[in-house]
Amino acid sequence: MPFIRYAVGDRGTVLKKKCPCGLATPLFIVEGRTRTLHLGTKNLYYEDINRHISSHVSAILQWQIKKINEKHIEFSFVKGRTYNPSFENHIRTRIENLLEKDTQIEIRAVSAMQLTTAGKTDAFIDNVNKI
Repeated sequence: MPFIRYAVGDRGTVLKKKCPCGLATPLFIVEGRTRTLHLGTKNLYYEDINRHISSHVSAILQWQIKKINEKHIEFSFVKGRTYNPSFENHIRTRIENLLEKDTQIEIRAVSAMQLTTAGKTDAFIDNVNKI
């Protein structure tokens, strides 16, 4: 079977056992995508947020959205050299358009992001469902 239809953000596990059909290629289980954050009746997708941030790539070096509860998120970011406070309003407006109207959006600049063991930043952290 070809390795297709997987995207950055898919999570899985490589298995140590061999395929019963005799192929020598490794077996793996895809456990799902983590590029979606569920908030109430809405979903927040990585691509929807990153599209707006990538147009300000020198203003925002890294970013992360943390789900505090079903009606409260925190957007954290590391400022870049061209950062302008008006950018926060731009991001707030974009996120508000994607979520339910009563969702609380907290925006804060941080000096650094916590990295995963792979040296990357998790775009979404779900403090409710612990993804």
